Amino acid sequence: FFSSRRRHTRYIGDWSSDVCSSDLDVEWAKANEKLFATPDPKEALFVGKIYSVAHFQANIEKQKLFRGGRNADAFIVARAYAVGGTVVTMERFKPNAVKIPNICQHFEIPYLDLEGFMEREGWEF
Repeated sequence: FFSSRRRHTRYIGDWSSDVCSSDLDVEWAKANEKLFATPDPKEALFVGKIYSVAHFQANIEKQKLFRGGRNADAFIVARAYAVGGTVVTMERFKPNAVKIPNICQHFEIPYLDLEGFMEREGWEF
């Protein structure tokens, strides 16, 4: 299960999001709807377990929610838990942080960065 953050492109001194909000991304998501699983009860319960840890409640970005956004981090970890999978994320473990690697480590869910995933899968360039 891959976790992705917005990437930004610089154009004449202006930083703007070109992922998560573009029409092409919406079209791609609609065309590939089968890739997006609806959380099942086991996942929903695990999301609750994640947020029952007071420290991980800081993972809920209130400002993002006020703007109508959503936070998928806990659901990505919960999906990996539910199916016995591994999370692939570009986030790095940082002590006392509320990032995906911290949540995974706390609940003993395996996680890798992209390079680790490519190595595990035997990709060569």
